[in-house]
Amino acid sequence: MKRSNFFLGLSMALLAGWGTAQAQPQQYNFKPRTAAAPVSDSRLGARDAKSSVLSGPRAELRLGYDSFETEDPVAGSIEEDGALWGFSLGYDHQMSRLIIGAFTSIEWSSTSFAGGVDTGRDVEVGGKFGYLLRDDLTVYTLVALVNSQLTGNGAEAFDDGLRVGFGSEFALPRNLFAKVEYRYTDYDDDTERHQVVTAVGKKF
Repeated sequence: MKRSNFFLGLSMALLAGWGTAQAQPQQYNFKPRTAAAPVSDSRLGARDAKSSVLSGPRAELRLGYDSFETEDPVAGSIEEDGALWGFSLGYDHQMSRLIIGAFTSIEWSSTSFAGGVDTGRDVEVGGKFGYLLRDDLTVYTLVALVNSQLTGNGAEAFDDGLRVGFGSEFALPRNLFAKVEYRYTDYDDDTERHQVVTAVGKKF
């Protein structure tokens, strides 16, 4: 009798516990899945940023060496040299690794000749064709039409010429750049000019 009462009590307790468990729904912790963030290619981003810098307007300050050679009917070959300085404005357009551009510049030179003849301002309008060797290095050639001024004894004269050259441009932080170039100018009157120019500037 005692054993039967024990099993009856145990059965009633199990049924009561099962009923309580059924009355309380189970809790589940769901962790929502988030979409994976797209992986960005840092090299592609750097190239896009570099492309936007290579294309657009530009301004630069110039400083360099100027050598003026001319043929005089009496004195023969005359060569004088000096320093040059000036500034330039331009616009570049990038096509893959090719870069084409246009520019206009004005410069002055300290070169002078015997008899009080000095070189005055030098204006050029031209274009360039470049190739991007690295993200920070461009090599290029240039061609320009030039109008040069000579002054002396209260008078002035102007001479037109054709200028060709080549150079290298280095990209710097903050859209700045530095470059060095060689230029040769041929005038119609047995006069020529050799110049080595350095410049620093900014692209916008």
